[in-house]
Amino acid sequence: MWRSLLSFLWQQPCPCCGRVSPKTICRDCERRLKAWEVQRRQRYWQGSLPLFPWGYYQQDLKRAIATMKYNNHPELGTLFGQWLAHSWLEAKIAQHLPLQIVPIPLHRDKLQSRGFNQAVRIAEGFCRALELPLAPQGLIRQRATQSMFQLSLRERQANLENAFCLGKGLQR
Repeated sequence: MWRSLLSFLWQQPCPCCGRVSPKTICRDCERRLKAWEVQRRQRYWQGSLPLFPWGYYQQDLKRAIATMKYNNHPELGTLFGQWLAHSWLEAKIAQHLPLQIVPIPLHRDKLQSRGFNQAVRIAEGFCRALELPLAPQGLIRQRATQSMFQLSLRERQANLENAFCLGKGLQR
């Protein structure tokens, strides 16, 4: 009886749908979000800048990321980082590489208005799950940039030109 009462008391609304859940998100939202997970990541893990995507930025996943960023739900970032870590382990792509995780910094004005950096939250969840070093000061944002949401690839590249410099402890 006490266990069921405690689990009821610890439940909170799912940030994605509002239903009560004992976990960060409800089972239905977890299922919907995981439906957008990239299945064959290895094809992106090549070239001079290999990528390890977790999911396709569409529909449910896109809304969940917006909820995290704009509705003050940093706990979603930690969850996304844990999911990314699980996928990283399953993929067995780079098990022996010396890794240092560097989140992309927000401009101080955006950080102040949002209250947290979603990239840091995702990186924290990832690093905690894999026991990897996190270098939150690895990059320094030198200037504010436009929101990338509606920019083309070329506009994004121009937008980021000279926006960052290397921070403390990061090797070139």
